[in-house]
Amino acid sequence: MNFKVYLSIKKLLSEGCSELPAAWAAELKLLDCYEDGGKVCCPSPEEVALWAVIRGVMGEHEAASYLNWKAFESYVARALEEAGFETLKNVRVRAGDKLAEFDVIGYDGDKVIVVECKRWSAFRRSALLKVAEEHKAKVERAAYWLAKLGKRALPVVVTLRGTPIREGALIVPIKSFKGFIEEVDLAFLEGPVVTLSSSRS
Repeated sequence: MNFKVYLSIKKLLSEGCSELPAAWAAELKLLDCYEDGGKVCCPSPEEVALWAVIRGVMGEHEAASYLNWKAFESYVARALEEAGFETLKNVRVRAGDKLAEFDVIGYDGDKVIVVECKRWSAFRRSALLKVAEEHKAKVERAAYWLAKLGKRALPVVVTLRGTPIREGALIVPIKSFKGFIEEVDLAFLEGPVVTLSSSRS
């Protein structure tokens, strides 16, 4: 990535409009950006910042100040939909004696992907593993409700940075999420799958 593009993206984030090479401008139009007087303007700095991280234009720590959880959810839902999944966002269901909240659920055939989005720019591995274990436990508690959508659920925690981890839930950095979806059948074979049942235990 050249420094000129980086500076253009910084300007786009701070001022809302910036001059960009045609190829980058075309990509950003997918985020509801538009051209105005030879410049690209974007109404959502959150989505631009997330795009910049995924494309390697900007580091996660620098982009974090522009990001919010809605940008994460929108990106995850869009990636699932592009792969053919139906999606639900911000789902709250009764799971045992507690409420369970899920950021994004994607379902297709018998497969259900249950996603928790974590926008942390810095975290301890132990804290992240705890979140993964809790997310998997929450999916297990909600298995009866999730069985309306499929037969097998894969709990996934999407993070801003880090490397993929398979402990508790699958932990997937946002940069790797589309690649993960492309190989989701393998994840269902090797990952921490929760079997869903339409009968209460």
